Amino acid sequence: MDALLSVRNLGKHFDGHVVLESIDLDLEAGKVHQLIGPNGSGKTTLVNVIAGALKPSSGTVHFDGHDITGKDPHEVYRYGLARSFQIPQPFVNLNVNENLVTSSTENRGDLYRNAPMRFRWVADERKLQKMADEVLELVNLTHVVDNLSSNLSGGQMKLLELGRIMMTGAKMIFMDEPIAGVNPKLAHDIFKKINQICAEHGITFLIIEHRLDIAFQYVDRVYATDQGRIIAEGTAEEILENSDVIESYLGT
Repeated sequence: MDALLSVRNLGKHFDGHVVLESIDLDLEAGKVHQLIGPNGSGKTTLVNVIAGALKPSSGTVHFDGHDITGKDPHEVYRYGLARSFQIPQPFVNLNVNENLVTSSTENRGDLYRNAPMRFRWVADERKLQKMADEVLELVNLTHVVDNLSSNLSGGQMKLLELGRIMMTGAKMIFMDEPIAGVNPKLAHDIFKKINQICAEHGITFLIIEHRLDIAFQYVDRVYATDQGRIIAEGTAEEILENSDVIESYLGT
């Protein structure tokens, strides 16, 4: 297996309270992975430790051949690991197109010393706009390109969040409940877009999502957590038949 992300013996505790204990993960490149578990099982803490928002108490994290254990979020981001949050956080006073273009760090005009000299950054801006046009088409937001992000529906905001991350050139994306509060049709559309992006661009996903009836139709592999441990992993079908998962998460 070609593991893009490898986690070994990862632990996290707060003042003696163990939240994560001896987590081992190998996430294959170019696949859609899902993390499930009851509230308080450690899912968000695990993502926060990997992404650098929290420091691990023990263990190691390797991403794309680099040791990122304990690195700060901006350092993890530079290696190509990005994340979205359950509540999207776009620039509310910018339109959809502007949100995408400003998400990239590849514009030399962002440097204050270059800003007055248009010749230094105009080619970068044209390149980014071309990329933004392609991303808009991919996430199905072309028809609202000039709308302020604050005027988008909840589902459209989640698609915009996905598009913004794509503008960063990320190799792997963590998503926290991308279809929470979204109507079923758009929820399916969001996961179809995730599958399309994974297949066409080779981007790997790790998704926390509770709406199993929808998500399980689209993910390649599922990891179930309980009390800070990984208790099962496998295909959606295997997870649904796993007795430990049924007892801890789905209920008896």
